[in-house]
Amino acid sequence: MLKLPKVFFLAISFFLFLGFFRDEPEKEENQNSRKIIASVDKTELETGEVFHYAITIEGNFSSPKIKEPSLEEFKIVSRQQSRSISRQRGKTKLMIELTYLLFSTQPGTFKIQPAKVVDGEKTYQSKPVKITITGKPLEEKKEPQPSFLGEGIEI
Repeated sequence: MLKLPKVFFLAISFFLFLGFFRDEPEKEENQNSRKIIASVDKTELETGEVFHYAITIEGNFSSPKIKEPSLEEFKIVSRQQSRSISRQRGKTKLMIELTYLLFSTQPGTFKIQPAKVVDGEKTYQSKPVKITITGKPLEEKKEPQPSFLGEGIEI
């Protein structure tokens, strides 16, 4: 009779141990969460001052199509894109980050429209970003064109 309680205790301990390390399914909303975040490192700048604008796309997307906002009010210094894919608990998580270094030659208050991601029939979007530029307008420098382009050369 002493063996029955010992076996019973071991069986209960084993099932508790398995339950502790068992993969718990995440809540349905977490499994399907998708985020599109647009951000800047500064919201108040001087003309010609470079700022960082980033679009972060994260979640369980199947085939996302990114629609970047127009940045025509700004000059683009550089643009980078990074992409990572991870798999956790049977779900694929995609993370894309688009990073821009921008500046404006004109003062004013500018609104960068939301970035959008179309995945299947659903559209997700970030919030718009507002930037205030102060200072004097900068003159745009035009690249001098060599005079011999398009012309014949006399020797």
